Amino acid sequence: MHSPSSPISLPDTRTSSTKFISTKKPERAFEYTLVAEIFCHYIEHLASWYDLNDAMRHFEDIVPCRARKKSLLLSAILAFSAASLSSDDLKQDLWDLAGSYNLESVRASLRLTENIQEFQTGETLAAIWLLHSYEVISQDASCQHHLRGSYSLIAENITVAVMEKRSLLIELRGVHLPLMGDDDDDFANRVTCLLGIVINRCLVRDATRLGHHEWKEPRNNLETWRASLPTSFEPIHAPGLYGQSSFPHLWTMSGWHASGLQYYHIALSILSITKPASEPDNTLQRIDRLKAFAQFLDTHAAQVSALAVSSNSAAVWVNYFGRISFCWCIVRGIQFHR
Repeated sequence: MHSPSSPISLPDTRTSSTKFISTKKPERAFEYTLVAEIFCHYIEHLASWYDLNDAMRHFEDIVPCRARKKSLLLSAILAFSAASLSSDDLKQDLWDLAGSYNLESVRASLRLTENIQEFQTGETLAAIWLLHSYEVISQDASCQHHLRGSYSLIAENITVAVMEKRSLLIELRGVHLPLMGDDDDDFANRVTCLLGIVINRCLVRDATRLGHHEWKEPRNNLETWRASLPTSFEPIHAPGLYGQSSFPHLWTMSGWHASGLQYYHIALSILSITKPASEPDNTLQRIDRLKAFAQFLDTHAAQVSALAVSSNSAAVWVNYFGRISFCWCIVRGIQFHR
C-alpha cells in the first residue's frame, strides 16, 4: 500500500550500493544516499499510517527527529521502509537489506531490556510498532517470536485483529477510556478503544455468550459517542467529487473523521453478531432474523466503504481493507447458511 503520490523508485544502477550500513552512529549513516532515500520514503509515504488519529503527528514529525540520535529507532524505520520499497519495486537486494535492519533492531531492543529505564521510552515504543509493521509486510512468522514479549507496549492492533478475526494483543479491560475533549482526534481515539474492547470480548475463540446487560453496555457507549460528535465529524455529501461511484459520496475533512466513523460502524457490526436472542427462533423467524442481519451489515459495510472511497488519506485506505474483509467474510457466511 502506498499514498496517492508516486513512491520513490530506486534505479537499477544502485543495486551494487545496497550494502548494509549500520545505524550504530545514526548521523553518519545518513551520509549514505540509499539510507537517506529509504528514510525519506518512510516520512513521505508511511508515517501518516500511524498518525491517523494523532493531531500532533508524532510518527511523521517527532519520530524522524528522534531517529537522528537513536540507533534502534533509525534501524526500525529503515527495516519497515526498505521492506515497503522492496514490495513496490520487487527488488531482492532491498528485501535483504530490510531483513538486515530488522535483525539489527531486534538485537538493539534485546540489549535495552537489560535496563528497564532505557527500555520503557517513547522511542522504544515507536520502534517496536515499526518492527511489528515490518513483520506484517514481510509475513515472516519466524521473526515474530523476537517481539512477543514487547506486545504489551502496543496500544492498537485493530486492522490485523479484524482481518484475522481474533482479539487484540493487549488487554483493555479496566483501561480508562480517552476523554471526549474539545479536539476531534480525542473522539477518534476514544472510539478506537471502544472498538478494541468489543473485539477483545467478541472475537475470542470459545468465548462465553454475552448476556443482555453485557451486550448493551458497549452498544450504549457507542451510541453515546456517536451522539456527542461535533459537527466537524459529519460527512459532506459531495456527489461527483471523486468521479462516479456505486457508494454514497461521504467526504470527510480529515482522516481521523473517516477512521472514527468506520470504527463505529465496524463495532456495531461485530456487536450485531453477538446480540443475545430474546427467545429461541423457529425456522421462519431464524430466516427473517438472518435477512435483517444481512441488511444491517450491508448498510454499515457500505458506510465503511463510502468513507474510504471518498477519502484522500492513504492511512484510511490501508486500514479500510481489514475492516471490509471482516464484513465480507460475515456476509459470505450468512449467504452460505441461507
